[in-house]
Amino acid sequence: MTNRRFLLSLSVLALTVLSCRFTASASTPAPDSADADSSAPAPDSADADSSASASYDWSALDAALESFVPTKVNGLTFLLAKDGQILYENALGNQTMDSFLPIASCSKMPSAAAILTLAQDDLLDLDEPIGTYLQGHISLPADKTAITTRMLLNHTSGLDGSPACLTNRKRETLQECAQEILNAPLNFAPGARFAYGGGGFQVAGYIAEVISGKSWNDLFQERFAAPLGLTTFTYSGGVLGNEINPRIAHGASSNVYDYNKILQMILNGGQASGGQVLSPQTIQMMKTNQTAGLPILRSPGKDEGMVGYSFGFWISDPSLHPGSVGPELNDQGAFGCTPWVDFDLGYSAVLLIKDNAETGREIWNAVRPIIIGQLAP
Repeated sequence: MTNRRFLLSLSVLALTVLSCRFTASASTPAPDSADADSSAPAPDSADADSSASASYDWSALDAALESFVPTKVNGLTFLLAKDGQILYENALGNQTMDSFLPIASCSKMPSAAAILTLAQDDLLDLDEPIGTYLQGHISLPADKTAITTRMLLNHTSGLDGSPACLTNRKRETLQECAQEILNAPLNFAPGARFAYGGGGFQVAGYIAEVISGKSWNDLFQERFAAPLGLTTFTYSGGVLGNEINPRIAHGASSNVYDYNKILQMILNGGQASGGQVLSPQTIQMMKTNQTAGLPILRSPGKDEGMVGYSFGFWISDPSLHPGSVGPELNDQGAFGCTPWVDFDLGYSAVLLIKDNAETGREIWNAVRPIIIGQLAP
């Protein structure tokens, strides 16, 4: 009798152990073969992203942004991303995450990038005199024959930076505006100096129209916006195609999500949505100072720690981003919109406000060290 009880007790104990093992295996996924020797199973990619996001503390970033609303601006929208994932987003005051605003000179880098797709497809030689492409379309004065598209997109052409035709967006064509700009006297010999402005980009935009046989808006949509999945970015105040003289250098509007798609593509070697929008060679060229050694005639970035310029991007002095070796590139606009990328830490950020560039820089300088402090190893 005692032996039977003892055997019964052993049977109950064995069943209990098996039950516990079954329960444990049902609640915790088994590791795959690669992790068979690990003490705990590795999380899947979604869990890894969640875990990575949870490791950041953005309370200081919250506080920094909140300190500017409403004391400096009535509202702002801010987005931070890395490796294709949004790490942080915030909208304050009278703005939302979907706020769609004019971005002024933040238009330059996307405009240049769209034109560079023609160069990487061997339809445009950046160093060929522009008369090669404008013959039969523009009457080119003799003193403009040495100008190249590279000069146009890097403010070294000598053309007028603020031509009157930039304000005439619906009654004058892009071709007519380009002719007006080329007819005006040069500020300096082509390639001799750097003078920031919008005239060169306007002529480059018309060259792109001639080469492609499409309007600027159609060209931008097909070659850049569609491959990136941009849904709001436009040069026509929200209605694509209603202007015949879009301001190539500073006439676009966007929300932070669309602009971030562009920046993430830049950080990702030109790839987006499984396709190659810009080649790695084009990305490398955009990271390389195109104005090194040139005297500066006119530059809003001269006294703001900008040490170079390349196809719409300002190159930051490394002293502005301690903790990151960079390069850090930005494309700030007159209304304070401030998008930037950091190639060392691999992040992009977009600040969208409607104020002025000085306020945008002030907010940028306040949040940058917080971001670097969280992302630096």
